[in-house]
Amino acid sequence: MFLHHRYLSPLLIIVLALGLFGCASKGDRADSARTDYKRIMEIQRDKARFLAEEDAKLNSKLNAAMTASDYERLGDSYTRQGNAVMALVQYQKALETAPDDTRLHVKLGLLLLGKGLNDEAKKEFSFVLAKDPRNGIAHEGMGRLFFAQGDLESAERSFQQALQCDPKLWQSHMFLGMIYDRQKQFGSAVAEYSAALVLRPASSALLNNLALSYYSQGEYQKAEETLNTALQLEPSPKAWNNLGLVLGKQGKYDQALEAFRNAGDEAGAYNNLGMIYMSQSKYAEALQAFQKAFELKPQYYSKAQENIKKAEAALKAQAAQQPDQSKE
Repeated sequence: MFLHHRYLSPLLIIVLALGLFGCASKGDRADSARTDYKRIMEIQRDKARFLAEEDAKLNSKLNAAMTASDYERLGDSYTRQGNAVMALVQYQKALETAPDDTRLHVKLGLLLLGKGLNDEAKKEFSFVLAKDPRNGIAHEGMGRLFFAQGDLESAERSFQQALQCDPKLWQSHMFLGMIYDRQKQFGSAVAEYSAALVLRPASSALLNNLALSYYSQGEYQKAEETLNTALQLEPSPKAWNNLGLVLGKQGKYDQALEAFRNAGDEAGAYNNLGMIYMSQSKYAEALQAFQKAFELKPQYYSKAQENIKKAEAALKAQAAQQPDQSKE
């Protein structure tokens, strides 16, 4: 390590000079060099300790001067960066200064919820709602918590309360749509996704969910149009796969195959097409599609091989039933 003279005291420079140019023996010079090196390291260590102490004092002063708002802004910044741990630290510091700030408790609750710490998140949302029963975001947070726990009845109630407090909470509409989908209330799901899209029109995820609700109702044309809109906004494998499913349901097999290709690889596309044929009792076509998938990717596509066996068995069963039907 090379040391610049600005780090050495004048006295030390003189000592070094004497060590370098004095008339000492080799042993004396070696001892002197070791002594000088030791002194240099001691000076450097003292300097590092001094700087660390000064840094600690400075940080202490800065921390003392920081307000709850300062910590909150830091927490918001870490949240945007995806650093939940540091964001939690900053929000907790802010709450030490402003323990009753409901906005901070909501932010902390949402972060805890995102980390799967449901019990801790529930405490934060409950604290907020005890002080401010009209806090829509806290109601929404409780709804998300209940939804994650599978308590759909409580989740539905919380999301509805959230929207009563703040009609602009589009995620509450989205979660209600998801609840109604699970309950097979597809008309209600369509209404909720549509309401969410009014507030968030460029969301491909909402459009994808809406399309699946249309599909579940048998409104395949609407589902196709909605998925095409979603793909224009943000092409994704999920949307392409769903479009392939919708097209196949309408008998548009070539277009369905192309959609499946856009979602993944060629072998997967033929396998998916085969599954559509199977669902429509078109076993011969399904067998051909599965065989094509296996030809394209035999070393990896064990799923296609399994499906070939299923299609062959279904085809034989179908053929066996035909003579009986002709006798009738």
